[in-house]
Amino acid sequence: MAYLIQVTNKAGVSKTLQLENSQKISLKSGDQVQITPGNNDILNTDNLVVIKKGNDLAIILENGQVLTLSNFYSYKTPNTLKFLNAKKEVETLLSSDAPSLTLGDDFYLVHSQGDSSILRSMVEENTLFLRCKLRVGSREFKYYV
Repeated sequence: MAYLIQVTNKAGVSKTLQLENSQKISLKSGDQVQITPGNNDILNTDNLVVIKKGNDLAIILENGQVLTLSNFYSYKTPNTLKFLNAKKEVETLLSSDAPSLTLGDDFYLVHSQGDSSILRSMVEENTLFLRCKLRVGSREFKYYV
């Protein structure tokens, strides 16, 4: 499924990009981002993980796509991300909000929602979370941030 990413700047000028695979979008101060399906309603994002890495924000969708908002945390004027939360209400994340959990190595959990087994699968399959592998004898241990 292709998603539309609408980016609206401080002047109210919008541009729409199509997300078919993982993608990186560079933001400017005060940009507002909304993730939508093709019919322009706010995307139903039942299962997603949002992380902060440095000044970037990464949105990991259940289908494996990753949308990286480059420079999301780089400006005094807050940037905004909108999507539906698990209760089907519009959720707004601001770059001025504090992340909820430190994961290490400048990684922070900003938001997660959905079925715990699906979220675990999303995290285990995504290299953003893979921190290292440790082999002890014939056993291998994976550490995730």
